[in-house]
Amino acid sequence: MTQSLPRGWVTGSEAELGDEGGGGLQVGAAIGEVADERELEAGAQEQAGDRLQVGVRGDPAEALFGAQVVGEPVVGAVRATGVRRIVSVDAAGRVSDPGDGLLMRTVAKPLVRRILRANFDDLAEAERVLRASDLDWTLISPPRLTDNGHRPYRTVLDHGIRAGRTLSRADVADAMLNSVTTPAHIHHRVSVAY
Repeated sequence: MTQSLPRGWVTGSEAELGDEGGGGLQVGAAIGEVADERELEAGAQEQAGDRLQVGVRGDPAEALFGAQVVGEPVVGAVRATGVRRIVSVDAAGRVSDPGDGLLMRTVAKPLVRRILRANFDDLAEAERVLRASDLDWTLISPPRLTDNGHRPYRTVLDHGIRAGRTLSRADVADAMLNSVTTPAHIHHRVSVAY
């Protein structure tokens, strides 16, 4: 949310405080249980602008993954508001593709997939739900996340970034916000990495 304000976007929270943020794009923040479509829809109807922000409250370390965050209830709530655009975070470690080097493809990713199987299964289900929807979706697919600040990063559509091993959480947020207004990213997985 903090990165949306310099772009002139007003979120539900700031709009309630009267901060116009320079006008521009209106963003609603729906408050509700992600598994309860009616609760999300009610929150979304109260706050929705041109875009709807859906995320997880509380400790990020305890955050749920994938389909538990972007599942049928979220897609239903987004549809009910008339919002068409949804950008969701995926994980680069979940899929192997031509952008991966030999060691990454044969050793690192299979090991990470084994360790994070349940999480990656949820992310795969989230991707299935989004691809089956009529929404204008984008998946942002970062590698291992760090707590560092902003720096230039690379983006590639529909395959991994060769030697792209890390990205800061701040730059994941930046990539997501950039994708919201990038029509070329609609219906694509956008890999992001340094």
